[in-house]
Amino acid sequence: QSGKLAYNIDGTASTNSATPPGGTPIEFKSTTSWDGPTLVITTTADFNGGFKQVERWTLSDGGKVLTVNGDIAISGQTATAKMVYTKKS
Repeated sequence: QSGKLAYNIDGTASTNSATPPGGTPIEFKSTTSWDGPTLVITTTADFNGGFKQVERWTLSDGGKVLTVNGDIAISGQTATAKMVYTKKS
């Protein structure tokens, strides 16, 4: 399964949806803000007791490295992830 997410980076809310296998569509609402050079994306949804995700996207090494730090909370459980993407020459 694949999907597409679109975010407004001017601070206005954006809405995306996803349908889990055999499930009903889930609507995700996101807002963005800038913390210096870091794009912060906060996403919420009403399912399974609540969903909240905060991602911090930061470019470094002259734009060659994208680091995404994420904190997620679903139904009272939390997790943290870090993804690093390096542009190849």
